[in-house]
Amino acid sequence: MNNFFLLNHNAQRVKVIYFYRNSNTCNASQQMNPAINEVYLKHIEKFDLFVISRVNKKNKESLYNYLFYEGYYFPVYMIGRNSYRSIFNKLCPDCNHRITGYSGFFILDSNNTLLDQTNYDLSKDERIQMLNSYLD
Repeated sequence: MNNFFLLNHNAQRVKVIYFYRNSNTCNASQQMNPAINEVYLKHIEKFDLFVISRVNKKNKESLYNYLFYEGYYFPVYMIGRNSYRSIFNKLCPDCNHRITGYSGFFILDSNNTLLDQTNYDLSKDERIQMLNSYLD
C-alpha cells in the first residue's frame, strides 16, 4: 500500500504530518500533544492531520488507551522504522530526520508541496505559531 495515498484525503486543505512519540517517554511530546490536539479541534475543517508513530504494534492498545485517557482526538497511524525514514525522504530529501526529531511536523499545501517543517530546537509555542500561520 502506498504510504502517500492518504495525503489526497482532501485536496483543498493544508496537510500536517505530525511525528508522534509516546508521551510517557518524550518530553517534547508531553508538551506538544495537548497543543496540537487543541489546534486540531479548533481548526479541524481547515487541515488534515496525519499523526505518524513508530510505536511497536504490540503496544498499540496501550497507546490508544493513553490517547483516550488524555482526551486526544487525533488519528494515529502506526508505521515501521523504514517507512518512517521513507516519509521523511519522500517529503523532504534534504531534511535530516534527526534534526526534525519527534513531535515535529511537516506542513504541506493542497498539492502536497512542502511549505514548512519544524526542527527540534523550536519551542512548542514557535511550532504552534508556525502551524497557525497556515490556518488563519
